[in-house]
Amino acid sequence: MKKLRKVCMCFLLVISLCFIQSDFVFAYNQPSAASYDFECSEIKVLSDTIREENIFKIKASFNYYAKNNGYWYQPSDQWVTCTDCGGSGNKQCPSCNGSGGVWDKDDIPCNAPGQPRCQSSCDGWDYQCTQCGHFQTSNRGQRNYCAHVYTAHQKRIGRCSCETGETKDVWLTCPSCNGSGTISCPSCGGSGGHYETPPMQWIPPTRPSSGTTRIDFLVDGKIISSKDVEIQINKETVNSSWEVWGTINVEAELNAGENIGIKNVEAHINWDYRNREINTSNNSKSTNINVIPATNLQVEMIEPNASYPTDTDVITTYRIINQDDIGALNIRPKHNLTAIFKALNSTTNDVISTSKVEGIVIPEQGTNIVYFKWHVPKEYREDTIKLQCEINTTKGVNETNYSDNIVVNSNDVENGDISSTPDTKLELQPPSSFDRSLQAPFESDLTYAAWEEWKWEKDWYVKKTNSASLSATANITVDVHGGYTANNTTTGKQITRSGYGVNSKVIADKITTNSKMVTDVQRCYALFKEFNYTLKYGNYRTLEPTYQNANQTTYEFYKNDASFDKCRVHFIPVWVPDGKYSISYKVSDYWTPAGMVSYYATDYIIIDGSMYNDWNTVRGGS
Repeated sequence: MKKLRKVCMCFLLVISLCFIQSDFVFAYNQPSAASYDFECSEIKVLSDTIREENIFKIKASFNYYAKNNGYWYQPSDQWVTCTDCGGSGNKQCPSCNGSGGVWDKDDIPCNAPGQPRCQSSCDGWDYQCTQCGHFQTSNRGQRNYCAHVYTAHQKRIGRCSCETGETKDVWLTCPSCNGSGTISCPSCGGSGGHYETPPMQWIPPTRPSSGTTRIDFLVDGKIISSKDVEIQINKETVNSSWEVWGTINVEAELNAGENIGIKNVEAHINWDYRNREINTSNNSKSTNINVIPATNLQVEMIEPNASYPTDTDVITTYRIINQDDIGALNIRPKHNLTAIFKALNSTTNDVISTSKVEGIVIPEQGTNIVYFKWHVPKEYREDTIKLQCEINTTKGVNETNYSDNIVVNSNDVENGDISSTPDTKLELQPPSSFDRSLQAPFESDLTYAAWEEWKWEKDWYVKKTNSASLSATANITVDVHGGYTANNTTTGKQITRSGYGVNSKVIADKITTNSKMVTDVQRCYALFKEFNYTLKYGNYRTLEPTYQNANQTTYEFYKNDASFDKCRVHFIPVWVPDGKYSISYKVSDYWTPAGMVSYYATDYIIIDGSMYNDWNTVRGGS
């Protein structure tokens, strides 16, 4: 019984209704007066559709029964103390009144005058009655007479030393108690008392009280939910026993868990202690559920904001969508969601570049990006390139539809070769295509880019934000080998004439939160007034990087073979009109997952006349 009570205290299954009067029932292995039973009678799934790792509802019904019987109880034997000895088992010796004997005293020396000489070791003897303990003394008369015959009941006891004449007291031990002073109590034989068996007692039945029990819900044998349920007595009857019974209905929300397909769902009641019940085999019910996928992944390309130049590192970005009305699924590293990228020749379908990303994570009802850094070959000459991305290739994520896991797009390709403008020639009038009203472009499409992506840290999702930005400054100076040069005292800008050359220096500065996610700044173009600032190949000049570190690049004109000493110079056509001559510089091909970042920088000089103003024609004379 003590073991049973300890179990009830240690666990939440405190079923009071089955333990009434249990101290008496189990104390001496008597038959149990209390019995009970729990039965799981029904289990029913309430959700119409059950999806992977999603919540579904379930209902279970349980019956209970408990009975307390009346019974005869045998109390333990009781100890009865002997009243004659007070429980000690001994009494005081009456012969010596508990003293155990007496001291015999004599104050007459044995060698005193008038006394006979000692004939042995002592000059006199005391005789003690062995029946009553009284004494008779030799040589000096008698004392302490008794009615017994001394010759038959006496013993001789030496009294003193004849040589010294000293007196000596002698201890006379009581023979009745052998000197202990006590004798065994005749009423209890020395035991001090005895055990008596009390009569049997009738214990009437008592009402089982309410309590709690534990109910478990399991999916494929794993406990998903447990709850303690209060037992409310619904019905009862009292005869020779006291019986109670009733029904418990419990609803629960369970997680369907990982994986799809048929799964077993069980309901248990009082499972750990079912072997103490009347029926040990009716504590559970089970049913099957069909778990279906909880998501349908989709992938889409984030359209690039620029063409892909040949011989350039670029980044192609895709968005994976985990949003669907059918359910919700947290895609974690264990799903090993993959994305495979391919760049293909748009004509031949030959693979130009391929790469793979694994372990993509996406929270339920969310999206995440995946991006690929790759190189457009220098020799590629098609106008477009085919781009393909396929996700969930290993089917680590269960989906309702796998057909939309691949997307194929294309993007324009432009010539990334070094562009140079044609040499100037004698033209006194601008070409008909020249637009005098055009201003140098100075606003870039994207100078700052930011992107967000989900990462998995410390067993949960963390949204990371990264960014990249670009800026540049430009400076135009008149070539040192040119002709006329002056300075405008108001603006500080240099003045020259059309037909002469200018130099340029552009300094580009980049900033990023993660250099591994972006490319380098790969190009700088110079756009000219005489070509209406167009980026058509042959109408602009590619600048050469002459200095570069992690965050900064300096660009200048490539060396001009048409110049006097192959210096880094651009010649202004003679027909360019007076006024501001602006050059626009586009620093570009700084690719990020959010697109291509670029920056326009502009500078100008002032045109005042043409090179012909510095030349005179002299007719020769005779």
